[in-house]
Amino acid sequence: MPTLAGLSIDQLRQQLGKPQESQPEPTQRQKMLGTGDTWENTFLTKGSTLVVTFNARTRTVRDIVVLGDNEAELMRRGGLNQNAAEYIVLLVTDSLDVTRTTGLRMVPKK
Repeated sequence: MPTLAGLSIDQLRQQLGKPQESQPEPTQRQKMLGTGDTWENTFLTKGSTLVVTFNARTRTVRDIVVLGDNEAELMRRGGLNQNAAEYIVLLVTDSLDVTRTTGLRMVPKK
């Protein structure tokens, strides 16, 4: 995952392949209405599910979430480092049970 920090959505797709969504981009209407600015793509790679949030106008990736319930395993599998200079790692929890981990979020530093 660290090699993905700072990439645009187009560069990220070159690395990870085609996203899982049948509509990987907002429609022209959604873009015109402003509802398509923030968009998500899901990728399956090396046994992991990555959810990438990006700005459809600027192509900038906002964050990448690796899904799973074991923080240590997700850190290892993602090759993540809590002290990295290029990104921040945040724990993602279930909104109904904050003691339950659902993934790790990597936010590129600008």
